[in-house]
Amino acid sequence: MIFRRTLRRLLQITIVLLLLIPLSGCLALIALNGAGTVAYYNLPKKDRPSLHIGK
Repeated sequence: MIFRRTLRRLLQITIVLLLLIPLSGCLALIALNGAGTVAYYNLPKKDRPSLHIGK
């Protein structure tokens, strides 16, 4: 009985970890995107790279 309970607990932990990994990756992407936006707008206008393709 104890073994089965331990197994279920391990399964729950595994599922939680599998759900958390993509979430943390998503949060990291959002944070990087935010940092990039802030860095872009902190540049003087003439030094900013053009965001429009073909200009």
